[in-house]
Amino acid sequence: GEVKAACLVVHGAADPIAPKAERDAFEQEMDAAGARWTMLTFGGVVHAFTDVGVNFPPVAVYNEPATRHGYELAHGFIADAFAGKI
Repeated sequence: GEVKAACLVVHGAADPIAPKAERDAFEQEMDAAGARWTMLTFGGVVHAFTDVGVNFPPVAVYNEPATRHGYELAHGFIADAFAGKI
């Protein structure tokens, strides 16, 4: 269906739970829906990287720098979305 809100995806490039083929399919689906979307992909980062208590290498590991950068970028994205800039 139609996607009305701007969408932000924050993702680890090394996430084995959502491999590149699935990310590519997601991008195609969002484009086909005419969605306004942004994907932030952090190299070398795996699943659940924003969850402080997670430490299950190589599948899911907390990553403080990626979490911090992701939240900083997300705040800007949200501000722009509410300001009608995206």
